[in-house]
Amino acid sequence: MTDQELKKFRGLLLSQGRRLRGEVAQVTADALRGTGADPAGGLSNLPVHPSDLGNDVYEQEVAVALLENESMLLGQVGAALRRIEDGTYGRCTECGRGLPLKRLEALPYVPHCLECAYLAEEG
Repeated sequence: MTDQELKKFRGLLLSQGRRLRGEVAQVTADALRGTGADPAGGLSNLPVHPSDLGNDVYEQEVAVALLENESMLLGQVGAALRRIEDGTYGRCTECGRGLPLKRLEALPYVPHCLECAYLAEEG
């Protein structure tokens, strides 16, 4: 991989990391909001109707799932940046084969070739 390509992917990863950190901060605020809390700043922390409580719990569960996903992606972005620094970026972390540029352009943080990714999913 050329220095220019590495610079491009480093920029993509840094940009994606900034975006993910912002999303993690927002989702964390949503996930940690108390059940039944009035986000508009009302005086009561109790839902008006029992179905409101169920809706609040569902929204909180969705926020927690999103937080887990965003945090995982942020970790993968960080790992990809470390691979750039140590000179192993663009190679499968399992088998060592080069990753196609089209794959890296779509998912610049991906650590595995398609074959190894399929094997990891199956096993």
